[in-house]
Amino acid sequence: MTRLRKRLQSRWLRSNSSSDVGQFRSRARHGLARVLSRWLAAFAAASAAACGGEPRTGSVVLVLLDTVRADKLGCYGGARGLTPNLDRFAEHGALFENASSHAPWTLPATASIYTGLLPPRHGAGGHLPGLTKLPESVATLAEVAGACGARTHAIVNVGFLAEPFGLARGFDTLDARYFENNEEVRRAGETVDRACAWLDEHANEPYFLVVHFFDAHATYDPPPPFRERFAKPEDAEPGSLSFGSMSDIVALRTGRAALERSTIERAEALYDGEIAYLDAEIGRLLAHLAQRADAQRTVIAITADHGEEFLDHGGFEHGHSLHSELLHVPLLLQHASLAAARVADPVGHVDVLPTLCELAGWRAPDGLDGSSLVPSLHGARPPASPGLGYGNFWGPPLASLRASADKLIVYPQSSGRAPELFEWRGDPREQRDLAAARPDRSVEMQRRLQALLASLELKSNPARAADLDPALLRELERLGYSGGSDPANRRDR
Repeated sequence: MTRLRKRLQSRWLRSNSSSDVGQFRSRARHGLARVLSRWLAAFAAASAAACGGEPRTGSVVLVLLDTVRADKLGCYGGARGLTPNLDRFAEHGALFENASSHAPWTLPATASIYTGLLPPRHGAGGHLPGLTKLPESVATLAEVAGACGARTHAIVNVGFLAEPFGLARGFDTLDARYFENNEEVRRAGETVDRACAWLDEHANEPYFLVVHFFDAHATYDPPPPFRERFAKPEDAEPGSLSFGSMSDIVALRTGRAALERSTIERAEALYDGEIAYLDAEIGRLLAHLAQRADAQRTVIAITADHGEEFLDHGGFEHGHSLHSELLHVPLLLQHASLAAARVADPVGHVDVLPTLCELAGWRAPDGLDGSSLVPSLHGARPPASPGLGYGNFWGPPLASLRASADKLIVYPQSSGRAPELFEWRGDPREQRDLAAARPDRSVEMQRRLQALLASLELKSNPARAADLDPALLRELERLGYSGGSDPANRRDR
């Protein structure tokens, strides 16, 4: 029944989606797909097959922070006071101290959140120029929610989360906004306005809402008063330095511009201002959610797809490495059933889907790579996390494995770089490579990583090339997703 519903809805969405890349919106809300969706969901609820006998239970808001590294939040040790609203949210909810993304860029990272599968299994990602989409055989969180009677909607601000890459599948409606360059993106204020308006229109029904914020992604250009508060003095005036434009990124990645530390420090201060502005707007969204009649039945999850590098390992931006500045992400949860808690055990994005399903009363798909984190919030130790990092936007994939106290990073043979080994608990910023000092452990970790990748390959979904509209390709290029080899893959410490 669930598979039938997925096929009907997915086909209708594809045949009726807008061809306007700048503003794609599914029209399923008012069409045949909505009728079929409601009828099939009701039938599934009556038979207790789709959602464990508890249809139409809770609602879920998933807040996705594009390009926000965990250590910028005060609740994760950030010292600049950027995130008072997120810190307050964490104080009253669950905080996972060692949550990891499974990929260093948006498409594969978010696909793991949406599917509960590791990147080699879900198949979305690839690298330039061969980007791949999420296969139709992989169930998404939006499809799960819809099968249990929830209305599904996403507000996204980058093309990777839209229809051509498969991550729009299962959403009844999609408010997607992306632009000709990365200097004219929709800011957090407008994104929150859209989210609040949608919530007000759907006051008496369960829902799954994704709210995606692009502000912390380059270009870094925080609005007043956040620029004045957090930028370097020479950049505090509106209209002064705006760093991370498409031309900046391409110049850096093609070696036509140097990674000057003074410039990157100025860029990081602007990035801090963007995060502070983002936090203020998220505070407004959280206040709106708290005033709703269904607040006690609503799960709120906040995470980032990946982080950002500012010369931590000789590089800049993201997509190019698997070090902690890119994979260590915030993961915060609130629900009426959960007491405040901090969980130190390592967890991953593949744990998000089963956790949200358990809290909302939805039935998660079988065969996931992750596990529900709810037991760990009631005193149990979470199951061992599949601590895999995988991917590289700019070339052949990198792979990393976190096991016990150690983390291994392996590079493509063509790079000429030796594997690296870190003690991630004692050296969370991964500055001391122990591979030469502990060769036996390095070899053991390499064998474990190879075995894991081999087992995932046996269960993987066939990757399919994304069928990209030329206009979308041009817009991705203008956002800086082009430019050849990454100078950060040289070891410029």
